[in-house]
Amino acid sequence: MFDENRFQEVLSTVGNDGMTLLLSMLIAELSEAPLKIGNLVYCGAVLSARKEAHSLKGAAEAVGAFDLAGSALVLEQQLSNERDAIPSFRTLAAVAIQTRREAEDRLIALRSH
Repeated sequence: MFDENRFQEVLSTVGNDGMTLLLSMLIAELSEAPLKIGNLVYCGAVLSARKEAHSLKGAAEAVGAFDLAGSALVLEQQLSNERDAIPSFRTLAAVAIQTRREAEDRLIALRSH
């Protein structure tokens, strides 16, 4: 789920404390963003859903969670083109669960060093 080269690059730049903060922020966002985006999509609030997907994409890219970033980008594009976004949302939700698990594992590893 994480690109190891990007993760290590960011880690070397921000250090353990900085990466701990970034991962904690991503985990917090992953606790809320998929449900929020899903509700917005369901309610037809396309612009708000697109903004949330864009924000999630940026947070994911920052730490090298490129699968999540890619899923968020696809959803964002489909919402921009007024296409049925439900399948892309489902993919995003599944990737978000996997990414959160890996982020939590990485956070535990960082804290143990």
